[in-house]
Amino acid sequence: MIFDRFFILSSVEEPAEVIEEVLKYTTDDIYRVISECSDKLGDISLQLEKLQETETELLHLLQSSFLDSLAALLLILVCYETMKIVRGWMKGVILHGRNR
Repeated sequence: MIFDRFFILSSVEEPAEVIEEVLKYTTDDIYRVISECSDKLGDISLQLEKLQETETELLHLLQSSFLDSLAALLLILVCYETMKIVRGWMKGVILHGRNR
């Protein structure tokens, strides 16, 4: 394939041999390879856009679940403190007969 021939430029062959090898390909071959590269880059771009959308959705989900968790924790703390107040009041009424 022509991709393999691009690595010739980094080889230790003589420049004349490299030029001879490159001239074996027509402009149509080169255009086809560039077109294939462009198509593959387009596919990669679409995949990156999908990943970015997924990342945005996940970030939004994490933020909303964090706020839900924070609200639930706050509710639990309020209920716990209310339970302590009610228990203290009940102990005061039952053990000491106080009604304040």
